[in-house]
Amino acid sequence: MHKEAGERALRAAPKHICQQLGYPAESELLYIQRQGYIQELPILVEHCWWCPDVLPGLEKGDVHIPDLMYAMVVEKYKVPVVRAEETLTADIADKQTAQILGIPEKSPVVVLVRHTYSRNNKMIEYRKTVGRADKFSYKAEIR
Repeated sequence: MHKEAGERALRAAPKHICQQLGYPAESELLYIQRQGYIQELPILVEHCWWCPDVLPGLEKGDVHIPDLMYAMVVEKYKVPVVRAEETLTADIADKQTAQILGIPEKSPVVVLVRHTYSRNNKMIEYRKTVGRADKFSYKAEIR
């Protein structure tokens, strides 16, 4: 699977995301939307909200975001990614998601919400991934 950056900007984040990342309501956070493809078929869309001080300058379009974003966070920005918590649920596609994924509105989708943490239990990313239920697979390894 390859991922392509769709949108990225500093923008006012929803209140619940600001609270989780430790910012006042409607703070400007770094928003990154990426789409995941298998061959040319869009299978998922990611909505990522980052603490802007963690990835300064990443809102600029000239900075490449690789498929393996956490490797860039660690190597380029020197921010360790220590752990993540994920919750997997099911939902139906809203109009915008359906258009991005090329599926009918209200089609079944899988929703994966991830909270990513750095040192001292500091949450640095809130990510919501929405994937086509007919093409989505998820693998976890627990040790």
